[in-house]
Amino acid sequence: MATHPGHPLAPISEALNAWQVWDQDWRARDARPDLGEVLGIGSANTVFSLDRASDLVLRVRHNTASLSVNSPTQEIALWRAAAGLSLAPDVLWAGTNADVVITKRLTFDGIDKEAHSELLNNVHNSNIASPKLSLEGTAARYAQAIRKRDLNHLAVDIDLPAVRRDLQQLDNEPACFCHNDLTPTNIGHLAGQFLAIDWEYAALGSRHFDIAVASQNMEANARDTFAARTAGALFDLRQWQSACRVAPLMDHLWTLATLGHTEGVHSKKSLEKCWGIE
Repeated sequence: MATHPGHPLAPISEALNAWQVWDQDWRARDARPDLGEVLGIGSANTVFSLDRASDLVLRVRHNTASLSVNSPTQEIALWRAAAGLSLAPDVLWAGTNADVVITKRLTFDGIDKEAHSELLNNVHNSNIASPKLSLEGTAARYAQAIRKRDLNHLAVDIDLPAVRRDLQQLDNEPACFCHNDLTPTNIGHLAGQFLAIDWEYAALGSRHFDIAVASQNMEANARDTFAARTAGALFDLRQWQSACRVAPLMDHLWTLATLGHTEGVHSKKSLEKCWGIE
C-alpha cells in the first residue's frame, strides 16, 4: 500500500509499514501483515483484521469531528492506562494523532452479568487519572449541536427543572473513574480474561450513571440487581433512579446531535414521561 503523505490511506500505510515495531511475533511471520476484513464499524472507528497477524487488529478513526469526551490521543492514553491494570487489551502501536491503532484482538461472544459487574467495579476502583465529566456540560454541548441542525423540536429540553436537577445531582456525586460506554458489545476476552475496548468517553464521573449506561439492555429487575452488586455499599437508590432517567436522555441527545435522528433511541415524548411531563 503505497500512498503519499496527504492521502486518506496514508495513516494506515504508515501503521502497516511500522509492523516490525508493533508486531511482537514478526520474526515468525512470512511478511508484513496486510489489512484484512472489516470486523466492526462504530460511530467513530472502523476495526480491521490483519492478514498474517490473526492475534491483532487495526483500528482506524473515521470520525474526527464527533462529540466524544476524549480526543483520540487522550483516549489512547486512558486505554493504555487501563491496559496496564488488565482492564483493556494492550495497545501495541498508535499513529502520531492516534488515528490508527494496533491492539491485541479480543473474542466477542458475550459476558455474564457477574463478570460484567466485576469488570465495571474494577474500572471504578482503578483510580486512573483523567478529567472530570460534567453530564450537564455534555448535555449542553449536545443541545448546541442539535440547535445548529435545527432539530430542537425533536429534543428533550435540558433546561426543564426536573431534567436539570437529575443532571446536577449526578454531577455532584463523588466521582470515580468511569468507562461510560461499558455495554457488552465493548467487552471481549483474551486468555480467559474479560477486557474493555473503546475508551473515548472514559472520565471521572458518576458511578451510577456509568452502571446505568452499561445495563441499559437488561430487564428492570436484573438491572437493579446488577447496579446494587456493582456499586456495593455505595449504591444509592435516589442516584440510581436519576441515572436510569439520564442514561437514555444522553443517548437521545447524542444521536440527534451527531446523526440527526432519533432512530434506535427513546423519543422526546417517551423520555419526558420519565419526568412526569405530558
